[in-house]
Amino acid sequence: MNKMKTIFTKVITGGILVAFFSISSFGQTSQKTSNPTEKSKAKLDKTKVPKVVTDAFYKEYPVLKYENWYGIPNFDYSSD
Repeated sequence: MNKMKTIFTKVITGGILVAFFSISSFGQTSQKTSNPTEKSKAKLDKTKVPKVVTDAFYKEYPVLKYENWYGIPNFDYSSD
């Protein structure tokens, strides 16, 4: 009886630990939120990037073949 109780306790404890770690690992995944103050990257047209920025970029990376420009959109704080 005592051996059965020990095995049962170990199984229950192991199940609780597995559940705890699996739940906490799902808490670490990134999710999109509906928070209006959170800024996300937006793909920009190359013509909207200031010339100073593009000149410095091409000076640093002269042989670049594929490029995407991303920026953070402006947030209208007056709507709050």
